[in-house]
Amino acid sequence: MYGIGEVEVRRFRSYESFLYQVINLDRPESEIEPLRVHLKESAMTAAVEAERERVAREKMEGFGFTTPPGKGFDREKAFREMIAARQHRLRVIESKFNRTLVGDITKLEGEELTDFIAQCNFSEDFLYETDLVTILEAVNRNMAAYQAERDSTHSTNRPKQQGK
Repeated sequence: MYGIGEVEVRRFRSYESFLYQVINLDRPESEIEPLRVHLKESAMTAAVEAERERVAREKMEGFGFTTPPGKGFDREKAFREMIAARQHRLRVIESKFNRTLVGDITKLEGEELTDFIAQCNFSEDFLYETDLVTILEAVNRNMAAYQAERDSTHSTNRPKQQGK
């Protein structure tokens, strides 16, 4: 469990304004900086992809690929469907790869668990499309590499004993 400080809730004029604020959130440097950078890049990629889809849809509407008059494209319904599909995708991923499951398998906790999950660096597509057994095998392979790296780091950081 993590405690948080004061929270300020406010409205944004648009989704783009919200996205800009999230992407450009000023956070202090931490050990999970690479994860934050990865998330920022993922958010930017998603925004660019959404914009491309919007432009393509508008171009298709311009060429007459629209629904018959009186039955216009319901953008709100399409947005709700997109959000529902996204939430379903995230629920599927969460059921196969989450802190509790990874912690139970690896016996890691806290920052160490966070570092290990960040090191796994599984793509969202991999987690969504791959079966649970394959994901667990990948977690075990990553754990072996993580332990080997951790062991080598600990052995090189030990102070040398002086002989008499």
